Amino acid sequence: MIENLIKTILIAEKDQSIALKLVKLLNKNNFNVGWAQDCNSVLEALTERKVDLIIIDLMLAYTKNVSLIKRIKAIHPEIEIIVMTDFCDNNLLNNALLNGAIAFIKKPINDQQVLLVTLKALE
Repeated sequence: MIENLIKTILIAEKDQSIALKLVKLLNKNNFNVGWAQDCNSVLEALTERKVDLIIIDLMLAYTKNVSLIKRIKAIHPEIEIIVMTDFCDNNLLNNALLNGAIAFIKKPINDQQVLLVTLKALE
């Protein structure tokens, strides 16, 4: 059986302009990319398709003090998670890494950094 070589990435981001920039960048680099704007949409997307990687906004990951990262990893431990942040809250970032995120990307988005971290996460 031939494994599907095109990886699927889900962008979890409330800000449409950031999400669309990431979708365009990753599509251009031969990834299958989806977008979810809130926690419920992320969880729904995971029931609809196989996802290899989630790039999630740190604040979306901790909406209402619920760790979306922890929930995702409990259901789908095989999915890699990268967090994005435009500020450095070390407590939240450390919590994200402890709950299963493997890396973080600093906003504003740098295309090269996104691609480098994404490729490393999918190795």
